[in-house]
Amino acid sequence: MLKIAHHPIYYDSEYFFDLQNITLNQKKTRKTGIPLSEVLIEREMINADDSIKAILN
Repeated sequence: MLKIAHHPIYYDSEYFFDLQNITLNQKKTRKTGIPLSEVLIEREMINADDSIKAILN
């Protein structure tokens, strides 16, 4: 499971796989008004990576 620091939600590998492959069902997606796309996922992965690097440095 992937735990997001300071966040009570845990993501399992199936969720992460579905997120990366843009195959999340309607129930698992947040209603942000922004359509789920490859560009959005890539941007969010970069943001998460940068956040982790900042914490570790």
